[in-house]
Amino acid sequence: MSDNDLFSSDSEFDKIEEVETFFWEKININKYHINLDLQKAMFLIDLLEDLYEFKLKDNEIIIYEKKDSGIKEIIDREKLIYFLQINLPNMFKEAGYDLRSNSGRNLYNYFVSSFKEIKTINLAIDNMKIYLKYNKEEEIEEEEEEIELLKEVKTKKYKIKNKIDKNFKLLKPTVL
Repeated sequence: MSDNDLFSSDSEFDKIEEVETFFWEKININKYHINLDLQKAMFLIDLLEDLYEFKLKDNEIIIYEKKDSGIKEIIDREKLIYFLQINLPNMFKEAGYDLRSNSGRNLYNYFVSSFKEIKTINLAIDNMKIYLKYNKEEEIEEEEEEIELLKEVKTKKYKIKNKIDKNFKLLKPTVL
């Protein structure tokens, strides 16, 4: 057996299949309380975060659909409702999502029981106003803390850079 045989890529072990993960697999339904309206809004935002973005502007919910190219397009509620009532259940089915397993069945049942009626979806979107308004305040506080940390890091980095520049100026070119 030659070295080329040892490192050839014809081996069946070289073919690694990527396991497709679906956007809903990151959801832990134990985080949410199904009977609370704001929790339903939070669940919907978290469930769809890879596909849609919800923003609060002038006390109205703006829904952005995230495109593959990284572009966000504003859509209306009806398009989102269509996705939730038609496309998403079909995606579960087409993905072969194992509704017989506890986690699969629980997530699917949680979704269906929470959003089986259009008025419930509309209510969840309306309740996003409250959730995003107060959750945004928490995010602003976190961002302010991050900005302070960045300022601190930049200041330390700047001080170190100046020290290096001063030391560098002390070096004089020598001719051999």
